Amino acid sequence: MEDYNIIWKGGIAFIGPMLLVLLACFKYTDPSFTWLAFLFWALLPLLMIHETEEYVIRVNGGITEGGFQEYFNTKTFARLNPPRPDYPLTNGYELFTNAFAWFFAIISALTIYITPWVGIGLIVFLFIMNGIMHTAIFQFTEKGANPGFYTTWLILNPYSVVILFYAYTTNAFTTLDYIVGIIFGFLVFLAFLLTTRSKLKSFELSQEPGESQK
Repeated sequence: MEDYNIIWKGGIAFIGPMLLVLLACFKYTDPSFTWLAFLFWALLPLLMIHETEEYVIRVNGGITEGGFQEYFNTKTFARLNPPRPDYPLTNGYELFTNAFAWFFAIISALTIYITPWVGIGLIVFLFIMNGIMHTAIFQFTEKGANPGFYTTWLILNPYSVVILFYAYTTNAFTTLDYIVGIIFGFLVFLAFLLTTRSKLKSFELSQEPGESQK
């Protein structure tokens, strides 16, 4: 299965760790760079590190051999019957999903003191999209580790707790920020869930005898 996304996948493997170190240097040298801003900016490189485990790392003969795309399309609740390794998570949909996550992380960091509910929404979105999916939902159809499991379990989930704990103890957000952020994050996740479901339904309809002859 040809993958034209190899450029951005290789790029994040290099950029993620370097960006995280660069942010740490800025935090150390710039007193005006607050901890809250740093914590949200750091989500971007941490996402890239997580995506590196999903799409770049390969373990010969192991569950990550085909990467997250093949795993999602053949081993999870979203698989077709019979499964296809390139659908519903196509190369284009794969790029869009990850690029959206980068954009979401950048906007949340830039607006954390203006519209903090965007950042809270990102945390909720990541917790559902990655945290619950990788560590719980995927286990119903394929038990054990999956592409992205370890960085979710060891980095993203604990890091989300750190951000929320820091925000709560410093009174960084209001109750309304939390409420709006939770709703917003859930709606973003729901949009992706419905989009994936729609892609599956469209494909199934296209395979019906009447449709295939049109």
